[in-house]
Amino acid sequence: MKPRLFVFLVIVALLLALGSIVAACGGNGGLTLEEYFQRIDALDEGIEDEATRLGEEFEEAIEGAETEEEVMEPFRDFFDRLLAISEDFVADFERIDPPSEVEDEHNEFLAIEGEFLDFLEDLNERAQRAESVSAAEDVTAELEGPVFTDALDREEQACLVLQAIADDNDIDVDLECEE
Repeated sequence: MKPRLFVFLVIVALLLALGSIVAACGGNGGLTLEEYFQRIDALDEGIEDEATRLGEEFEEAIEGAETEEEVMEPFRDFFDRLLAISEDFVADFERIDPPSEVEDEHNEFLAIEGEFLDFLEDLNERAQRAESVSAAEDVTAELEGPVFTDALDREEQACLVLQAIADDNDIDVDLECEE
């Protein structure tokens, strides 16, 4: 169980890291393209830190667990907190008014993140109802399913498009997109 949950945490951390790039993609009215990308970079760092901290706290909480409940309580808490982080991220993203040069890409990211948030809400509901390690494994198996992988692929492509815009405009930012 622990190795499978660790893989799950790594996947979620990766998703959050990519999602943070998305969140930073906007700029409050009047932002230059460079300011916009600076926000992307700052949001990326913030969400990466939160995801890393959440994963470490989860691993620490289940280390040495001897009963199912000693695993299930931190598992449920992890999903609750992951959902809260994701909701905050999407709310921050929605408040950003992007420069016209990236408005379409910004809106695409917002749509992807909205779909991911719906997916995560469903997973959290299932995680809260899970009463056994096998039920928890069923929940985490969804992270290998087509909804998750499609969202991740779409998010990555959108990241690459934004990186290309930054590069084409000689803006020094590394969105850490995976190719």
